[in-house]
Amino acid sequence: MNDLTRVAVIIPVYNGAEFLSRCLNSILAQTYANLTVLVVDDGSTDSSGQIADDYALRDPRVRVTHQSHAGVADARNTGLAQVKEPYVTFVDADDYVAPTYVATLLSLLLTNQTAMAMVGLRRLDERGKSYTHDQHGQRLLTTQEVLATMMIGDDPLTIALYAKLYRTVLFKGITFPVGHTSEDVAVMYQLLAQCPQIAVDLTPQYFYCYRQQSTSHAMDNFAAVVADDITYHRQFVAQAGQTYPTLREAGERWLLLIHLRQWLNGRRCRTNRQVGKDLWQYVKTHRRTVLRQQSLPRKQAILLRATYLGPWGFNLLWHLWCLFRKRHNM
Repeated sequence: MNDLTRVAVIIPVYNGAEFLSRCLNSILAQTYANLTVLVVDDGSTDSSGQIADDYALRDPRVRVTHQSHAGVADARNTGLAQVKEPYVTFVDADDYVAPTYVATLLSLLLTNQTAMAMVGLRRLDERGKSYTHDQHGQRLLTTQEVLATMMIGDDPLTIALYAKLYRTVLFKGITFPVGHTSEDVAVMYQLLAQCPQIAVDLTPQYFYCYRQQSTSHAMDNFAAVVADDITYHRQFVAQAGQTYPTLREAGERWLLLIHLRQWLNGRRCRTNRQVGKDLWQYVKTHRRTVLRQQSLPRKQAILLRATYLGPWGFNLLWHLWCLFRKRHNM
């Protein structure tokens, strides 16, 4: 096969035995078969490493690296260091992709002569039920348009590393911050800044699977997770605002909503009450400025106005809203 169009797929895995086979099956069943699948076993204590080794024995496209547990950022760095292919994509071990995932991304990238391509994603709960709305259509967007859409929080153009294909050369000089979370956010602006245009197909091709276990692990390290998330998003917003001043308002709004989201994530985390207080204080300090923005979407305005009910009142209202959405399958 032509090495000039070969695609590397990097899959970091840590104790993902329950889902790894589904992930690998979806990749090996791609309609575009010119692949190298790099599985990085990040010190798993379950059977993940053995499962990966078994696949490597059956399919020569699969290569497995075993290393001591150092986190997903280090595992991704390990995978990147092995990439010889001109194109690379990332898939998390507990997610899976459509059969046309790679073919669609590569076609977008080659047809439009871009260095990055994106496809839509569908978010699934633990029952496999979608909790996002599918979108469709192809677009060729400028970097500024992609940044603006990411800040709005449009799922098909997520800031996450997955659901994208990159020319490998984009990663020259870029590494993921080892020992930290939100490593996607830490490097995404550096990648986007090298791309005048990005080709997009909004049709869902990547399936993100929510795991309660991952959420529980994040709660064990809540203060560190929040610190990384806030730090890297602030850096992202600062870089985007410096290059594109018209995005500064959107960046302020995005940061405020990220603080509120993290407060919601950690409101039951009793061991980190001070973190919650700090997050809520940020919301109180900045909500008035954001509410004055003429471009503020109506739903976000309602959400921010609800914070004037205080932590207890807002938490109750949010709980009731979640129950309503669940009951009416919204």
